[in-house]
Amino acid sequence: PGRLVTMAPKAAPPKLADDTVLAFRQDNPKRSGTKAHERYEQYKAAKSVAEALRMGALRPDITNDVKMGFCSVADGASAAAAPPPAA
Repeated sequence: PGRLVTMAPKAAPPKLADDTVLAFRQDNPKRSGTKAHERYEQYKAAKSVAEALRMGALRPDITNDVKMGFCSVADGASAAAAPPPAA
């Protein structure tokens, strides 16, 4: 008989703080006609997790978008940590 192999569960991605700076793809990668596609259209201009949530994203949307490469997390990750603009 076959051998049963037990695999460790994948670690959950770290939860992104609300002030995490994001950049979403502007071309909607979601399947047209789905609720996810509709939501993406509403939040794709967001620049942070909090803004995306206010614009209609669900936390699992954001987590999935990062995982799938539809959204990138800015280096430094926090709007509060961003350096002031140069004079």
